Amino acid sequence: PIMEDCSNLHLLPTLRFVIDGTEFTLPPKAYVMRVVGHKTEEADSIWDVLFFKPKVRKVHMCMPAFMQIDMNSQLGPVWIMGMPF
Repeated sequence: PIMEDCSNLHLLPTLRFVIDGTEFTLPPKAYVMRVVGHKTEEADSIWDVLFFKPKVRKVHMCMPAFMQIDMNSQLGPVWIMGMPF
C-alpha cells in the first residue's frame, strides 16, 4: 500500500506493461499522485462552529493514480492508459 505521507515511495515497485510487444515501465513517481488539500478540524461544540472560524490545515497526501473502470468494447475490456503513456 501507498502511505498517505509518501514515506514509502522509494519502496514501491516499478510497473511493467507489454503492449503490442513493446515494454513500458512506470516508476512509482509516474503512478502515485501527490495531492494537496485542506482538512477542517472537528469542532469541540456547536458553539465553536457558530462563533469561531473553523480550524483548517493543509494536507499533503499520496494516492495511486489508478481508478477502476467497468467498460467493455467489442474487443474486450477498455483500458485508459492516461498521461504517463
